[in-house]
Amino acid sequence: MPPLIALTLMVACGDAEITLPPGGARPDVILISIDTLRADHVGAYGYDRPTTPTLDALAARGARFTQARSPSPWTLPTHTTMLTGRLPLEHGVVDDGARLSPGQPHPAGRLGRGGLGDRGRRLKPLRERALRL
Repeated sequence: MPPLIALTLMVACGDAEITLPPGGARPDVILISIDTLRADHVGAYGYDRPTTPTLDALAARGARFTQARSPSPWTLPTHTTMLTGRLPLEHGVVDDGARLSPGQPHPAGRLGRGGLGDRGRRLKPLRERALRL
């Protein structure tokens, strides 16, 4: 299964546990989230200047979406929804100062229970505080 589809299914399934076939290769799952990136300035979406060569190469080999909907105008609730599969009123992060409600699913834990490791690179400590990372 392509990695992006696997991640999409994981998020869409909310509380579902991750199971991998025995003896199978572990998929690479890459989630790239860039706040305030304009699609009309990305080569993969038709921009004619070479502003995003690495993203363009990834898009050429993977899944690329042309429609997106946000559950909130705020960054933190939206990112928390992407990572938990739940809407802001369900996970409790309703603005940029809120924290994830106790007992909410967290993708790192689900990935670990499914036998996958995780690595991350962060540039925004605000998300880290909210998700209790």
